[in-house]
Amino acid sequence: MSEDPFASLRACLADIEEFGSADQVGRAFGPGDGLEEVSSRIRQHLPDIDSIRRFDWSLMLELLTQIPGSDPERRILEVMGVVGDEGAGVSSPSRELAGAAVALIPQVHEPGSLLALWEERDDVATELFAWHCVARLRLAATGDLPIA
Repeated sequence: MSEDPFASLRACLADIEEFGSADQVGRAFGPGDGLEEVSSRIRQHLPDIDSIRRFDWSLMLELLTQIPGSDPERRILEVMGVVGDEGAGVSSPSRELAGAAVALIPQVHEPGSLLALWEERDDVATELFAWHCVARLRLAATGDLPIA
């Protein structure tokens, strides 16, 4: 009997929940700011990169279509600490990762070069999935996108 992939995803999200908790909203997340730890934990729960890409694809669709308000990209960047009160102190690598993570989301509908990179490089797919997971957890913590 094969393992339920959603059970692995739930275990993964529970393991990284501390990075997406309410007290983390608005704090930077990226290289040197938790990305490596979250990516490592994800690979422990989801060692199959195809699963990571499938889950990230679903997550991007949810982020693209379910965040209320007129500027969902800005809201994502706010909870991730890139814009707003905390955004001025964000490192350049964290800002670049945030830009890539947000830019990738609409490429679910209109493929572009970033999507090609996400499809070709396992490290890029894992890091962007890590960023999307933390963003999703933070959006849940703020009540913007509750987890059912």
